[in-house]
Amino acid sequence: MVLQALNLREGDEIVTTDHGHPEMAAVVDAACRVTRARHNVAVVPLAAEGGEVVAAVRRVLTDRTRLVVVDQVTARTARIFPVRDLA
Repeated sequence: MVLQALNLREGDEIVTTDHGHPEMAAVVDAACRVTRARHNVAVVPLAAEGGEVVAAVRRVLTDRTRLVVVDQVTARTARIFPVRDLA
């Protein structure tokens, strides 16, 4: 519902991390196929600490980023990400 409410357009971007839930990645990919938006995935090293997580996400942000989706407790790796710092 959130993705539909964004009214994404070609060239818009959604950012997730490689630690996120696989189903969320699938939903983002599907929305991007329909709208021709782009799915940017921040690669976060497994042992990354708070500042490194923030830096990894910032590296993939652009002026076209419309949404950032980050798990607070990551689905794939059970890490706790610094969502307050990311916000």
